[in-house]
Amino acid sequence: MRQKLGQFLRRTDRRSAGPTDISGWGPASDLPVAGERRKGERRQLGLSRIARLFQDVPEQALMEALDQCDIVEYPQASVLLERGAVNRHVYILLAGEMTLDLGTEESPHPVALTRGQSVGEMSIADGSSVSARVTAQAGSRILIIDEDAIWQRLMVLPGVARNLLAIQAERIRRSNDLFIEKLRGEMAFAQLKRDLTMAAEIQINMLPRSFPLYPDRREFDLYATMLPAREVGGDFYDAFMVDRDHLFFIVGDVSGKGVAAALFMARAMTLFRVEAAQSRAPHRILARVNEELAENNDRCMFVTVICGLLDVRTGDMTYSNAGHGAPLLGNAEGFRYVEVPPGMAIGLMPDSEFASMQCRLAPGEAFLLYTDGVTEAADEAEQEYSEPRLLEELCRIGVGDPQQTVTRLCESVAAFSGGAPQSDDITVLAVRFLSR
Repeated sequence: MRQKLGQFLRRTDRRSAGPTDISGWGPASDLPVAGERRKGERRQLGLSRIARLFQDVPEQALMEALDQCDIVEYPQASVLLERGAVNRHVYILLAGEMTLDLGTEESPHPVALTRGQSVGEMSIADGSSVSARVTAQAGSRILIIDEDAIWQRLMVLPGVARNLLAIQAERIRRSNDLFIEKLRGEMAFAQLKRDLTMAAEIQINMLPRSFPLYPDRREFDLYATMLPAREVGGDFYDAFMVDRDHLFFIVGDVSGKGVAAALFMARAMTLFRVEAAQSRAPHRILARVNEELAENNDRCMFVTVICGLLDVRTGDMTYSNAGHGAPLLGNAEGFRYVEVPPGMAIGLMPDSEFASMQCRLAPGEAFLLYTDGVTEAADEAEQEYSEPRLLEELCRIGVGDPQQTVTRLCESVAAFSGGAPQSDDITVLAVRFLSR
């Protein structure tokens, strides 16, 4: 429905004591201005009170200037302005709702405008194209002022130009604030990325990366890798000689991800190196590290671990487990899962007990450890790689050079996952006994 403002004013003149009474525009729920009763008399409110553009402008002069402007009631949602279009009107919401959609990262969702708010002034003032999509919702009543009325009749009224400048200044300040806030966020994000990159470099540098670890030793060969799901991961591995004849190796998976997990990982690795230098029993090493990690562990973080001690002279190996998945033993006949002793993850209960088991590696046999990032890697259909697939793939790869075994296994996991994002850290360690 389209009518002129003057028609509403003339109709209102017959009902009210003055030309500024616009209470006759429709049902009370749709009134552009809500009448208030004070001491039995209706208080008259006009456009100069509800529209920021006309604030404090003399009401009589304003009504005369707007006499021929259209008031449109929309029966359904309608687009008033489209981004990039040329605009020739100012739209003032009298009743209902208009939404403004900038379509930017800073303002991704439409903003509802309230009664008295206006749109279109900026593009009218500077002649630029429209920067936002504006939609009138069904049942909205909107005063539409063309640019000729703006420049020829409204700008000559006291206060209109000042109000227009105030509206534009406020929007510019708001835009500046959003820009500054975004810039600060980008700077903070860039700093966070630098910090995470540095933390990732520190973490990676804690892990042995130069293989072979002991080029002069012919009794064994070892290779390991860790592929973090984020900049900083919670998985770790380590391997080092505790004396001339014994190799200690370990794979662990810290609960959680990110910096907190990396810090817990760093502490665990340090403790394992300290304790492994003092004991030749993996279960005692686990007990001591568990006791240290459980102390002051207010965040209840924990780490699953499997570790072993290999006598490089004989192939005799002792290994222990703390809530970790079973390792695999490989030889010329293929791979098989190895039984592990019971034991809960370390870091939670200071008095937890652990046990060790023994086996003897024959020349050419390999012992492979991994984290659940391997078996729980998922494809785009959310199917997991799984333990049976791991066993099948290792049997296909066969026992050979540890670096080749680990690399081909990781390639198999990546191929299985396809385009699915990596959800967990992936760590694999293989040690092969060569001779007695």
